[in-house]
Amino acid sequence: MLGIVQGIAIVLRPTPAGVIAPSLGQGFDMGIWFIPTPFLVLVALAIALEMWLYRSRKGLALRGVGFNAESSRRVGWPVGVIRSGALLVCALGAVIGGIFLAAQTGVGSNNLGASYALPCFAAVFLGGAVMTGGRGSFIGALLGALFLSLLNDVTPLLNIQTAWSQTIYGAILLIAVAMYAIAARVRARCGLV
Repeated sequence: MLGIVQGIAIVLRPTPAGVIAPSLGQGFDMGIWFIPTPFLVLVALAIALEMWLYRSRKGLALRGVGFNAESSRRVGWPVGVIRSGALLVCALGAVIGGIFLAAQTGVGSNNLGASYALPCFAAVFLGGAVMTGGRGSFIGALLGALFLSLLNDVTPLLNIQTAWSQTIYGAILLIAVAMYAIAARVRARCGLV
């Protein structure tokens, strides 16, 4: 899908052009002291979603479907509906993130968010999520994103070339996935799963 969407974006906007609501970007720059308001909203949203995920019946259903879909189906949870709802919420989050990104750049461009795919996966995996589902947290993903943002900010200060930052993201992602795979094997051997 990413390739299809990027192809459509190139057809629709072959070169950067246009102006995207300057007042929207200025509104996003406002904040409390030195902390931007969108970041404060993101932290509050992550905390609220974390509480929902671990303290509500629907959060339990979402984690259960990710952890073991067949068991969830057996206890009567509509697996297809839960997965579809989760995908729609993720798509809505991507749209909101795109609006924030567009407001910050102020111009329409076809490749603006192309370099964010790998860091997004890396942040979520650093936050404790696994490919099989059922594990992870919103606060963990937020902390993973903060770590990668700090890494992104520190690489120019250390005179590391920009091209190497993607390599570093990839290495961190591989290390995180490998560590969770090793931890899962250890839990399985010890009978903790």
